[in-house]
Amino acid sequence: MAKKGQDWGKMIENDAKAFTDDTYVRLYNEYVEKYGEKHPETLKIMDHIAGLYGESGNLQKQLEIHKKVYELRKEVLGEKHSQTLITLRNIVGAYYFLDDTQNTFKYLKQLYETDQEAFGEMDPNTLQDMEALAELYYKKDDYEKALELFRKLYALKSETPDKEHPDTIKILYYIAYCYNETGDYEKSANTYFEAYVSDRKVYGEDSEEKTEKDLEAIDTVLENLEDNGKALEIYNKIYELQKDSLGLCHPRTVETINKIAGIYEGMGEYNGPIALVEELYEAQKDKLGDDNADTLDTMNHIAFLYGESGDVETAIGILQNAFTIHVETFGLDGDALSILHEIGFYFGSTDIEKALEVEQKVYDSRKEILGEKDPDTLLSLNDIAYYYNELGDCNKSYDLNMQVYNGRCEILGEKDPETVKNLYRAAVCLEELGEYKRALELLEKAYKVQRQIFDEDDPRLIETAEHIEACRNGL
Repeated sequence: MAKKGQDWGKMIENDAKAFTDDTYVRLYNEYVEKYGEKHPETLKIMDHIAGLYGESGNLQKQLEIHKKVYELRKEVLGEKHSQTLITLRNIVGAYYFLDDTQNTFKYLKQLYETDQEAFGEMDPNTLQDMEALAELYYKKDDYEKALELFRKLYALKSETPDKEHPDTIKILYYIAYCYNETGDYEKSANTYFEAYVSDRKVYGEDSEEKTEKDLEAIDTVLENLEDNGKALEIYNKIYELQKDSLGLCHPRTVETINKIAGIYEGMGEYNGPIALVEELYEAQKDKLGDDNADTLDTMNHIAFLYGESGDVETAIGILQNAFTIHVETFGLDGDALSILHEIGFYFGSTDIEKALEVEQKVYDSRKEILGEKDPDTLLSLNDIAYYYNELGDCNKSYDLNMQVYNGRCEILGEKDPETVKNLYRAAVCLEELGEYKRALELLEKAYKVQRQIFDEDDPRLIETAEHIEACRNGL
């Protein structure tokens, strides 16, 4: 027995020459000679030597010694003894750092099952093993098995005082992600929301590091879910929490309000979001003042909602008020002109001449402030061309459409959809004037570009082809 220990010790001693301190090697030889290789103190020295190998980068030798110690401790102390299990945990760690996934799984499962049998599920070591095993499944993209273990782990930890500990909340992220990867978006969204509520308790609502990430994850999952009802359910819960803790005017609350309104808008429902955004406006007006930039943004949002609901008159009234306040506060800047542009847009559905008058003011100001080839300036000129066409002045509309076309060619290129749209509109103006030859020339040019940028069954391509045919018949 002693000779066997001395042989093992000699091997360690020879391989340990790279160590700067061979104290443990000498001690090991002394303990083997005095007690034998299976004595607990001898095995403890072997553990230290294994650690020295690990620190020197010889992970394979470290593993070899750990496995030797494990077999000896299992023989002397038993498989379930705490010292035996510590060594088994060292083996798992050695395999992990060697990137040996197969053996890491093998020994980690063994460790988990033994810890569970020896100390029960609620033992800290068992819970640690379970979490490590779940994370390995997670890293292997085996989300079903990872999810099973993470759910079990969270349920167990929820029964302890660590329920709201950051490490426990982290498990919720794993569960939510696994649900998402297995296609159960609803459960994923619910779990991320649960993590969000927990993070609020631990870190506070205003913690960008935690709750902001929770909200981003919820956004992503709800997009995958494509269920407006579920999205509204969760966002309304978030809104109530934020309103109570942060107040209506907090940027985080405002962001959630806009999300809720956006979902309703996508569903073609406006009464709900109008009431919600008007409540926000009143709060902002009281707290920030009606000349605050955020308050004015909310006014514009309300106007948009009324306009989309078909109440154009109310929308125009709100925008005119917002425009007046904005100009008095900030001057006639780009944002003010955007408001005026929206006023012209809504007049376009009820009073074309008034819309033309308003948009002409916008164009003149944008041309002076931004330059005649700025995209916003060209957008105003584009709308003016449209209004002239609606009023039956095709000559004027043609000239302006060609002016916009040439400007957009310089800025966006001739293959941009907006650019080719102006060429098409100019051609239609000529067609309506009976100038079929000139119209046909522009239509064929537009059609050639459209074929390069649109699918064959695109309505715009089909419509241009129909006008080409009509012009040919008109010649």
